[in-house]
Amino acid sequence: MALDFTHEELDVLISLSAPLDPGARAAFMAEVSEALANVSERGAGVVFRTARTIQRKFWTPPTLAPESGKYA
Repeated sequence: MALDFTHEELDVLISLSAPLDPGARAAFMAEVSEALANVSERGAGVVFRTARTIQRKFWTPPTLAPESGKYA
């Protein structure tokens, strides 16, 4: 289900989706939309808290190369 988000809410969602793998962003947005579908009063704060919780499912931390301390 696609929801209509305000510009402020979209800014929140774009920033939270930025560190995600590009292939996971659509699923992240779909899950956020589903979670917010029945929320009667929504705003940037509610969107942030909901999306931040969901983001954790989709974020994969970078792998560090042990010998260099740099990203692999």
